Amino acid sequence: LVGDRYDRANPNLELVLGLANCLLSGARQQAYSWIDAQRQIFLNDTNFIASLVTSKQQETRQFANSLLGSSILNDDAAKVLIGQIIIQVLAFNPKAEGIGTVVDEIADILLTSFSPQLRKLGTGVIIDLLRHPLVEVQELGARILLNHETPAAELPSELIESLIESPYQRVRGI
Repeated sequence: LVGDRYDRANPNLELVLGLANCLLSGARQQAYSWIDAQRQIFLNDTNFIASLVTSKQQETRQFANSLLGSSILNDDAAKVLIGQIIIQVLAFNPKAEGIGTVVDEIADILLTSFSPQLRKLGTGVIIDLLRHPLVEVQELGARILLNHETPAAELPSELIESLIESPYQRVRGI
Protein backbone atom coordinates (compact mmCIF):
# COMPACT_ATOMS: atom_id res chain seq x y z
CA LEU A 1 0.00 0.00 0.00
CA VAL A 2 2.76 2.43 0.89
CA GLY A 3 4.66 1.60 -2.28
CA ASP A 4 1.60 2.52 -4.30
CA ARG A 5 1.44 5.90 -2.56
CA TYR A 6 5.13 6.76 -2.91
CA ASP A 7 5.78 9.45 -5.47
CA ARG A 8 9.41 9.39 -6.55
CA ALA A 9 9.08 12.83 -8.14
CA ASN A 10 7.80 14.32 -4.88
CA PRO A 11 8.65 12.01 -1.98
CA ASN A 12 6.59 12.31 1.16
CA LEU A 13 9.25 12.55 3.86
CA GLU A 14 6.81 11.75 6.68
CA LEU A 15 5.78 8.57 4.91
CA VAL A 16 9.40 7.50 4.41
CA LEU A 17 10.24 8.38 8.01
CA GLY A 18 7.27 6.32 9.20
CA LEU A 19 8.60 3.34 7.28
CA ALA A 20 12.14 3.89 8.58
CA ASN A 21 10.76 3.70 12.13
CA CYS A 22 8.37 0.82 11.45
CA LEU A 23 8.62 -2.43 13.41
CA LEU A 24 8.65 -4.40 10.14
CA SER A 25 12.16 -4.91 8.78
CA GLY A 26 10.90 -5.07 5.19
CA ALA A 27 9.26 -1.67 5.56
CA ARG A 28 12.47 -0.18 6.95
CA GLN A 29 14.45 -1.67 4.07
CA GLN A 30 12.06 -0.07 1.59
CA ALA A 31 12.57 3.32 3.25
CA TYR A 32 16.35 2.93 3.11
CA SER A 33 16.13 2.02 -0.56
CA TRP A 34 14.10 5.15 -1.35
CA ILE A 35 16.48 7.33 0.66
CA ASP A 36 19.54 5.86 -1.06
CA ALA A 37 17.97 6.40 -4.47
CA GLN A 38 17.45 10.13 -3.83
CA ARG A 39 19.93 10.97 -1.09
CA GLN A 40 20.16 14.69 -1.70
CA ILE A 41 16.42 15.26 -1.35
CA PHE A 42 16.45 13.61 2.06
CA LEU A 43 19.77 15.10 3.18
CA ASN A 44 18.40 18.58 2.50
CA ASP A 45 15.87 18.12 5.31
CA THR A 46 17.77 18.26 8.61
CA ASN A 47 14.63 17.40 10.62
CA PHE A 48 14.31 14.20 8.61
CA ILE A 49 17.97 13.24 9.15
CA ALA A 50 17.81 14.11 12.86
CA SER A 51 14.80 11.82 13.18
CA LEU A 52 16.73 8.99 11.52
CA VAL A 53 19.71 9.50 13.84
CA THR A 54 17.50 9.51 16.96
CA SER A 55 15.22 6.68 15.83
CA LYS A 56 14.21 4.01 18.31
CA GLN A 57 15.07 1.45 15.65
CA GLN A 58 18.73 0.44 15.91
CA GLU A 59 18.82 -0.54 12.25
CA THR A 60 17.62 2.95 11.29
CA ARG A 61 20.30 4.61 13.43
CA GLN A 62 22.90 2.40 11.74
CA PHE A 63 21.53 3.39 8.34
CA ALA A 64 21.70 7.08 9.34
CA ASN A 65 25.31 6.62 10.45
CA SER A 66 26.19 5.05 7.10
CA LEU A 67 24.28 7.74 5.20
CA LEU A 68 26.09 10.55 7.01
CA GLY A 69 29.44 8.79 6.68
CA SER A 70 29.10 8.66 2.92
CA SER A 71 27.64 12.15 2.43
CA ILE A 72 28.94 15.69 2.57
CA LEU A 73 26.90 18.30 4.41
CA ASN A 74 27.84 21.95 4.33
CA ASP A 75 28.93 23.44 7.64
CA ASP A 76 25.69 25.37 8.24
CA ALA A 77 23.50 22.32 7.62
CA ALA A 78 25.74 20.24 9.90
CA LYS A 79 25.40 22.80 12.71
CA VAL A 80 21.60 22.85 12.37
CA LEU A 81 21.50 19.06 12.33
CA ILE A 82 23.70 18.83 15.45
CA GLY A 83 21.36 21.24 17.25
CA GLN A 84 18.29 19.24 16.28
CA ILE A 85 19.85 15.97 17.39
CA ILE A 86 21.01 17.39 20.73
CA ILE A 87 17.55 18.88 21.39
CA GLN A 88 16.01 15.44 20.86
CA VAL A 89 18.64 13.77 23.06
CA LEU A 90 18.04 16.25 25.88
CA ALA A 91 14.31 15.51 25.68
CA PHE A 92 14.73 11.73 26.10
CA ASN A 93 13.01 10.21 29.10
CA PRO A 94 15.83 8.99 31.35
CA LYS A 95 13.60 6.18 32.63
CA ALA A 96 12.80 4.76 29.18
CA GLU A 97 13.95 1.20 28.76
CA GLY A 98 17.15 0.83 26.71
CA ILE A 99 17.59 4.58 26.29
CA GLY A 100 21.24 4.46 27.39
CA THR A 101 22.17 2.25 24.44
CA VAL A 102 20.28 4.56 22.07
CA VAL A 103 22.16 7.61 23.41
CA ASP A 104 25.51 5.81 23.13
CA GLU A 105 24.83 5.08 19.45
CA ILE A 106 23.68 8.65 18.79
CA ALA A 107 26.81 9.96 20.53
CA ASP A 108 29.00 7.81 18.30
CA ILE A 109 27.23 9.14 15.21
CA LEU A 110 27.66 12.75 16.36
CA LEU A 111 31.31 12.35 17.33
CA THR A 112 32.19 10.50 14.13
CA SER A 113 30.24 12.56 11.61
CA PHE A 114 30.53 16.05 13.11
CA SER A 115 33.84 16.24 14.94
CA PRO A 116 34.92 19.59 13.39
CA GLN A 117 31.61 21.28 14.22
CA LEU A 118 31.49 19.85 17.75
CA ARG A 119 34.90 21.41 18.48
CA LYS A 120 33.13 24.78 18.31
CA LEU A 121 29.88 23.85 20.07
CA GLY A 122 28.72 26.47 22.56
CA THR A 123 29.61 25.81 26.18
CA GLY A 124 25.98 26.41 27.19
CA VAL A 125 24.93 23.36 25.16
CA ILE A 126 27.73 21.29 26.69
CA ILE A 127 26.63 22.36 30.18
CA ASP A 128 23.05 21.25 29.33
CA LEU A 129 24.40 17.84 28.31
CA LEU A 130 26.48 17.55 31.48
CA ARG A 131 23.45 18.37 33.66
CA HIS A 132 21.23 15.72 32.10
CA PRO A 133 20.26 12.85 34.45
CA LEU A 134 21.42 10.11 32.03
CA VAL A 135 25.07 9.15 32.36
CA GLU A 136 25.27 8.51 28.60
CA VAL A 137 24.16 12.08 27.85
CA GLN A 138 26.65 13.46 30.38
CA GLU A 139 29.36 11.32 28.80
CA LEU A 140 28.50 12.78 25.38
CA GLY A 141 28.93 16.27 26.82
CA ALA A 142 32.26 15.30 28.38
CA ARG A 143 33.52 13.71 25.14
CA ILE A 144 32.58 16.84 23.19
CA LEU A 145 34.39 18.95 25.76
CA LEU A 146 37.47 16.72 25.63
CA ASN A 147 37.97 17.58 21.95
CA HIS A 148 36.73 21.17 22.17
CA GLU A 149 38.84 23.97 20.71
CA THR A 150 38.66 25.97 23.96
CA PRO A 151 41.70 25.30 26.16
CA ALA A 152 40.84 23.82 29.57
CA ALA A 153 42.23 26.90 31.34
CA GLU A 154 39.66 29.07 29.56
CA LEU A 155 36.61 26.95 30.30
CA PRO A 156 33.98 28.33 32.69
CA SER A 157 34.52 27.08 36.25
CA GLU A 158 30.95 25.73 36.41
CA LEU A 159 31.78 23.43 33.52
CA ILE A 160 34.82 21.95 35.25
CA GLU A 161 32.89 21.69 38.52
CA SER A 162 30.04 19.80 36.87
CA LEU A 163 32.55 17.24 35.57
CA ILE A 164 34.29 16.85 38.92
CA GLU A 165 30.99 16.58 40.79
CA SER A 166 29.46 14.04 38.47
CA PRO A 167 28.24 10.96 40.33
CA TYR A 168 29.42 8.86 37.38
CA GLN A 169 32.98 7.57 37.15
CA ARG A 170 32.75 7.43 33.34
CA VAL A 171 32.19 11.21 33.23
CA ARG A 172 34.77 12.06 35.89
CA GLY A 173 37.30 9.88 34.04
CA ILE A 174 36.87 11.83 30.82
